[in-house]
Amino acid sequence: MQIVSSDPTILSNVETYYAIAKEAYEVAVAMEKKHVRPKQDGSPGSVLLPDPQKRSFKQSLIAIVFSGVYLESLLYLCLIQKFGRPRTDRELDRKSYEEQLSLLGIDDAA
Repeated sequence: MQIVSSDPTILSNVETYYAIAKEAYEVAVAMEKKHVRPKQDGSPGSVLLPDPQKRSFKQSLIAIVFSGVYLESLLYLCLIQKFGRPRTDRELDRKSYEEQLSLLGIDDAA
C-alpha cells in the first residue's frame, strides 16, 4: 500500500501506522491461537489458557490504537488532496468524521 500526498510539503507516516496496526493484529491472532485448546472431554467449545503477560491483549490494543491513527492520517491526506492544505487545516480537520467523510463523497451510513 502506498499513500502519497500531492503536496510535497506534507510528510506523513501513514504507511508506517498501517504496517504497525497490521503486524500487531497478526501477532495478536497468532498468540491467541497458542492459548486456545479444545475441551479435553471432546464437547463443543474451547478452553482459554492463561497468558500472564497478556501479550495477545497488548498486541490487540496496539492494533486498535494504530488503526485509529492510520485512519485519522489517511482521512487528513484525502482532505488535503481534495480541498488543499490551508482549508483543511483551517476548518475541515476540526469537523466530525461523518462530516469529513461526507465532504469526500462517502455518505452511506451502512
